[in-house]
Amino acid sequence: MADIEVEMKFSLSDVEAFRGVLLEHEAICAGPATTESDEYFAHPARDFATTGEALRVRSTALETILTYKGPRLDQLTKTRHEIEAPLVGPLAAGKSPLAICQILLALGFRSVRKVVKSRQFWTLPDEEYVLVCTIDHVPELGHFAELEIITEEHAWQPARDRLLEWAARLKLDQPENRSYLELLLDDEQRPS
Repeated sequence: MADIEVEMKFSLSDVEAFRGVLLEHEAICAGPATTESDEYFAHPARDFATTGEALRVRSTALETILTYKGPRLDQLTKTRHEIEAPLVGPLAAGKSPLAICQILLALGFRSVRKVVKSRQFWTLPDEEYVLVCTIDHVPELGHFAELEIITEEHAWQPARDRLLEWAARLKLDQPENRSYLELLLDDEQRPS
């Protein structure tokens, strides 16, 4: 059975002020920001933009992860099934992303777009959940905060409620329900 990812994203106008809010709530920073490169793929027989699904290959300095995200289960948050297949080892961040992408292309998938971001991980002190907050920077879009809980299928609604509570505590409002890919594609389709 796949895990459920419960996620919310918010645009940040003042990153340093938000880091201060995280520290006030005793969040723990995992270290400096790292770079993630995500390549998204379109299915040969169905439209992921219509179904709300996503297939991506994420590469970092340490690993490559093939991820499938199912259709959204909730309108308030980005809640959906998530299946990840990490590749680790000496080649994981080297030839593996290219090899996985070549396999997907050979199977008829089409590359849609790459999304590159820097991401800093924080953990929030929650009694019940492992609650992760990331501060992301996508050069074409700006800074964002993402809150995320990974949970079991039967427990996603209480996890969503906890995420909404934390968003209010952290003074995050006006969630952005589009993915970075959707934001970039929307931006590219706007007349200049």
